[in-house]
Parts: sequence; C-alpha cells; structure tokens
Amino acid sequence: MALTGFGALVLATFLQLALPGGVPVLGMEPNLVLALIVAWAWVHGPRWAFVWAVLGGLLLDLSGGGVLGVHALGLLGAAYLVGLLRSLSHSHTWALTIPTGGLGGALYGVVVMGALHLFGGEAVTWQLAVGVIGSAISSGAILSIPFALLFTVLRQGLGQRRAS
Repeated sequence: MALTGFGALVLATFLQLALPGGVPVLGMEPNLVLALIVAWAWVHGPRWAFVWAVLGGLLLDLSGGGVLGVHALGLLGAAYLVGLLRSLSHSHTWALTIPTGGLGGALYGVVVMGALHLFGGEAVTWQLAVGVIGSAISSGAILSIPFALLFTVLRQGLGQRRAS
C-alpha cells in the first residue's frame, strides 16, 4: 500500500508541475496533490495521509522555489481535517467526500496564503486569495472523488489478494 501511495503521489506531483497553467476545472487550476491527500485521508484515514502530505508538500515546495514547508503545512492541515471529519461520520459515503474535500481544500488554501504572507513577505491580494482558495476547494471537493474511488478499488483488491 505504501508503494502505491508513493507512486500516486509522485505521478500527481509530476502531472501538476508538467502541465503549465494546468487543465482548468470549473475555471480554476487543479491541485492534484491536494486531491490525492484528501482522497487518501477519506479512504484510509489520516495516519498515512500525514506522511503523504509531508512528502507531497515538500515535493511541491522544492519544485516551486518558494518558502520550504508552506505546501506541506497546508496539506497536513487538510489531511487532519478530512481525517477528523471521516472519524466523526458514521457512514463513509461518497456524498460526504465532496463537502469534506471542499473544507480540506479551503483550509489548505488559507494556510498556504497565510504562510506565504507571514514567511514569504508576499502581499496577499483579494484576487490572489480567492483564486488560490477557490482552486483548493474545487480540487479537494471534485478531484478527490476519482482518487478515492481508485484507492477503494485498490484496497479491496489487496484485501482479496491477502485473503487467498
């Protein structure tokens, strides 16, 4: 399972960085790493999502040339919130993935914008904040569903393989 998560994380990071300007989803640039972390936290819980959040955040930070740890901090917050909401819900239905992922994405966006303002000294404009937070919400809410479905299928396949 760890190898699957790491491979998915590297692929998501590569695709996110390789597509200049990204492929717009609802008019906003998607954050594939955030969607992956949200889906992982929803399907598997927060423990491994924390590991992937730190690794994915560091990959994004090292490739972007910004302040080291900003994305990792934001992804950790999103993984924690989604994992907490998952543990509080009595049913792990797919309908809850959308609002939970949106909340995780919003927290990620707020943390990244705040950290850039505090540590990077960048002026945060209203337009920039709306763009970053809106993109994070759409990534967490919409793009996490395909990843969550994939992780569920892989998890069930591994469970069947172990049983036999």
